[in-house]
Amino acid sequence: MEIAALVLSIVSFIVSSVIGIYEIFENRKLKNISLESEYFDSLFKDFLLKKIPITRTKIRFDINSKLVDTDEFIDVLNEMRHNALYFLYTDKKFFNKLKNSLQDLEDYIVNSGDKVIAGEEQTDFFKTIQDKLVDIYDIMLNKYKGNKIYKSKK
Repeated sequence: MEIAALVLSIVSFIVSSVIGIYEIFENRKLKNISLESEYFDSLFKDFLLKKIPITRTKIRFDINSKLVDTDEFIDVLNEMRHNALYFLYTDKKFFNKLKNSLQDLEDYIVNSGDKVIAGEEQTDFFKTIQDKLVDIYDIMLNKYKGNKIYKSKK
């Protein structure tokens, strides 16, 4: 009987120790996620909620079907890419995915600026911008949620 009580005590001690260690690691992980969320908010919140939507609405075509008023939007994309540099050191995969998506959108707009885009092509242009922005927002939302996979919907 004494041996059974001793074995039960040892098993209880081991289980309690393992649970305690697990909780310590989980708390550490949650603190890191919380801290990263604070950094994320301070770096990107204004871009996602204000700067991108506001400057995007200013892009238009002039009377000659030339793309105009893109400079402010491109500046916002560059500023966002610059703010993302923090993640170059903490989550390189996220940084590269975001940087490439922002650069892809910027390149698309800059390359379209040299062309005459008329009629249905203007609708297609704005649809492509929308799709690229959805991809960027998906990347950002996945990071904010703590997801480690950054795949586009394409």
